Amino acid sequence: MGVMPISTAAGVDHFLRLVDSGPEASRIVVTSRLGGLDTWAPAAPALPAVSRYIDQVVTIEPQVELVTRTTLSTSADPFVLDHVWKGSALLPTVFGLEAMSQAAAYVTGRVTLGRVRIDDIKLDRPIVVDTVEGTRVEIKASVVEQDRDAAGTRVHVTIGTERTGYGRPHFSADFIFGLDETLPEFEKELPRPVLDIDPLDDLYSWLLFQEGDFRRLEEISSFDSEHILFSAISRADRKQHLLGDPYFLDSLLQSGQIMVPREICLPVNIAR
Repeated sequence: MGVMPISTAAGVDHFLRLVDSGPEASRIVVTSRLGGLDTWAPAAPALPAVSRYIDQVVTIEPQVELVTRTTLSTSADPFVLDHVWKGSALLPTVFGLEAMSQAAAYVTGRVTLGRVRIDDIKLDRPIVVDTVEGTRVEIKASVVEQDRDAAGTRVHVTIGTERTGYGRPHFSADFIFGLDETLPEFEKELPRPVLDIDPLDDLYSWLLFQEGDFRRLEEISSFDSEHILFSAISRADRKQHLLGDPYFLDSLLQSGQIMVPREICLPVNIAR
């Protein structure tokens, strides 16, 4: 029925948290997942401001867990046609992160996102979008139990596909909300003159496979096998994407390829 057990250690920890916080409720139940009980139907939170990937909700337990499914297709997600790797249209990492951020926002009741940190991004398997029939994906978001002194709210999110029975994550990441919103100011002018490299003519196609709006690299000042200094175009629009401009974010990933031109590759892990 979807009712899950809870360990003694977890139960004791929750009990101590309740004693410390002094809740106003007179009756409290400490439990794990209750997804299959007809008598338990908590009100769903408001959808985030952008909710393209919150499509068919399988289960929602506010502040605990979300499972939702949607179909990726060239009509709903035309950007995949500009992200074709060796003949396969792939869900870009940045749009995978956008999908996961929407799920993390929904399960925690956030309509918009302020500062967010993303940890331990794993891209174990590419998500291939069938250009004819589309590809069904499942996004799971779980609020992670943390020590009482831990900063922020951590949400673990995964994306699986119907082709693997939704059983093995293709993408996964941890989203941390509620951090200090104060960020240090940082400005850096690109040194002049820049290198005589035109990314559109000199890098895209043979080295960088991205097409269309993904081609955001503008100028390159310097690079070697360990560092690159460049500028890219950003057209941030929070009304369309919770995490900001995905095409600009993709240019940050593209820059790594320039430092290893002998091997054309895709990212597999991002620490933070």
